[in-house]
Amino acid sequence: MQERKITEDIHSLGKTFNLTHEQVKSMPHRLYQIVSILKAALIDLENIDGKDLVIVLGNTGCGKSTMLNSLLLGPESLHETIIKQPFILSNGSTKMRTKKVIA
Repeated sequence: MQERKITEDIHSLGKTFNLTHEQVKSMPHRLYQIVSILKAALIDLENIDGKDLVIVLGNTGCGKSTMLNSLLLGPESLHETIIKQPFILSNGSTKMRTKKVIA
């Protein structure tokens, strides 16, 4: 679902410089490609002159949306969840891993 939203957001930027939805979807997901898309989009976004612009990039699950939600809605909008997952050690035994997730 989130991947679809990102593709739609990039596609809306692509309208400015004549990229179709399928062209944007088929582009490799590499930093240099994103940079070229953003450079092309910013050329047509001169109406942001004098305004603040925030661009957040990062891997899936690194906290981009969490950070933005916290900035926009305040830290009280976040909640903490503890996740316990089993993992196998090199000696073959299993141990539980505990992660704290804030979202």
